[in-house]
Amino acid sequence: MNVIDSRNQVPPAGLPSARRRRNAPHIYTENEIALLMTQAAQLRSRTGMRALTYLTLIGLLVATGLRPSEALRLDRSDVDLVSVIISIRESKFGKSRFVPVAKSTRTALEHYA
Repeated sequence: MNVIDSRNQVPPAGLPSARRRRNAPHIYTENEIALLMTQAAQLRSRTGMRALTYLTLIGLLVATGLRPSEALRLDRSDVDLVSVIISIRESKFGKSRFVPVAKSTRTALEHYA
């Protein structure tokens, strides 16, 4: 705009950050995960499902490496407990994939279902 109209100012280089700064990632230790799951098991709700839902969600994230948004968008039809595969539909960049799960994860998902 300064080229068209000299009344427009050009900010000095480095004033606005060109990149969005992300927080440093945190990889949870086994102890931190155990503590999270212990705390989740103590959550109260009228239906009693809050604790089980959070326990299952945290366990699923740890066991599969799913992104939180992927796990939250799962539907019952996405989880095949016979083939022990989770279908992730249109995730990041619109890609889909299948995620195999361990027997212990299958057991937890069956309990949740």
